[in-house]
Amino acid sequence: MGAGGGFILNPLLVSLWPLPHTVVAGTVMPTILFSQGSGIVNYSRIKFINWKLGISIGLAMFLGGFIGPKLTELVTVEQYKFVFGWILIVLSGLMLWQTTPGYLAKNSREQAILKEYRKKAEEAAATALKPA
Repeated sequence: MGAGGGFILNPLLVSLWPLPHTVVAGTVMPTILFSQGSGIVNYSRIKFINWKLGISIGLAMFLGGFIGPKLTELVTVEQYKFVFGWILIVLSGLMLWQTTPGYLAKNSREQAILKEYRKKAEEAAATALKPA
């Protein structure tokens, strides 16, 4: 998945230009579309996609694409910045906590998944480097 579309560009554009956040959200959507499209192509090449889960999430995102803009009309820019800021702080804390040695040691299942993904990535890289 690409980073930058939703959680970097939205606050950046709202802060730098005096545009309504509803316009900014609509403007950023095409960048996310291309970022996600290239991610799907690349991850499918190395077989890192659970298609059933991906399609389910994709349908939910499609529905959210219609509901989200209507909900943003109910929120002021100040409220948006406040809530979004707290979401980013909480998520960054969670991500930091999940990289601690104690957390990783307790989650052997996660370690097994990571090893499997590393193995698949190495296999995909090896086959990509082989001459045709």
